[in-house]
Amino acid sequence: MDLNNVTVIIPTRNRPKSLRRLLQYYEQSGAEPSVIVADSSDAKARSENELTCESSELPVMNFIGYDPTTPLVEKIQAVVQNIDTEYSTLCADDDFVTPNGLRRTVGFLENHEKFVCAYGNTIAFTADSIRGGTNFSWAPRYTYARSIADPRPESRIVAHLTNYMQTLYAVHRTPVLLRGFNKTAEATDDIRFGEIMHSALDTIMGKTKRLNVLYSARYSAPQSAAAENTISDFVRSGTFERKYKRFKRALVEALQQQAPITQQDAIRIVNRGMTNYLMETCDYDPSLAKRLVRGDDESMDFPPSLPSFSSQSVSLPATVKRSLLNAPLPDDLAFAGQRVYRTLYKWRRIAEIRDVDTLGFYVSLSLKDANSRGELTAIRRAIASHPDALDE
Repeated sequence: MDLNNVTVIIPTRNRPKSLRRLLQYYEQSGAEPSVIVADSSDAKARSENELTCESSELPVMNFIGYDPTTPLVEKIQAVVQNIDTEYSTLCADDDFVTPNGLRRTVGFLENHEKFVCAYGNTIAFTADSIRGGTNFSWAPRYTYARSIADPRPESRIVAHLTNYMQTLYAVHRTPVLLRGFNKTAEATDDIRFGEIMHSALDTIMGKTKRLNVLYSARYSAPQSAAAENTISDFVRSGTFERKYKRFKRALVEALQQQAPITQQDAIRIVNRGMTNYLMETCDYDPSLAKRLVRGDDESMDFPPSLPSFSSQSVSLPATVKRSLLNAPLPDDLAFAGQRVYRTLYKWRRIAEIRDVDTLGFYVSLSLKDANSRGELTAIRRAIASHPDALDE
């Protein structure tokens, strides 16, 4: 399958070497998606990026410059308004979205009209320049992510926020991507709530699919982790209530447009989903999570929750330990990984859940597949060819 019906949007800022590496990766792979570089770099880096795009061998290459202060959501919103391909996706300048991942997700969407976006397996990689070459290592990421295919929007959004996986970098039907960014730009003013908002809107507007294909590789760098504020930062600064009120209003409106429910029911559904998000993703105590999301809403009942455990002070029950340690591993290691993950998830053992991510290829990333092996080799080769990009 060719890729002339998909556009890859590359937002970039002050990382010309990483951008050059990504574009050459696509050139050398033989993939030919349409590419739009949305650049909000300072003058020197922007000049380098323009030269890189002008010399690119990709058949459809567009460079758009933005003021360095332009928020990411507004920048992407402006880009998507002018896309004429049926499908679109985002790829950070220091990451990789694989050609085979693009083909598989586009192929799926073309044959499943009720799904609005699709993505696949993700790995996180690190790389360091060493004498004589590059030290490259990787581990699976987001192994907990699942397809959400319930026919009811109200069920999809709760399922999504309970087992949260951002879909910002999935392949979307372009009109869906645009509607999501239009709404997100209206209702949020930071990338944290913006990411949650856009992903939640995806699940309201339709079903989302995770495919068992190596879809993306994300650079795991120390400076990447602390770039944006977290939900906890908003709670500490006293801005959470204001931000959440706008966020909730927008999701309630979107939910009512897609489902025959009352405003009060929509409020209850959004609050329930975000309560679960705060408990599962942020490790908040259930009572604090409920209090934060309710705000001035009327009192409401929530389904009973599993007990919340502190990963520092409480050990797993002995019966659970025995089931993990004494049971022989089956031949199917994917099943073994799923069993460990689900047991730990049930008991809300956050530290262990993260450790299980290290075993994620047992769960979902099958490198027995020749295409996945080939994609990983191409990514490794691209990184080794541009060691200077690792220093940006």
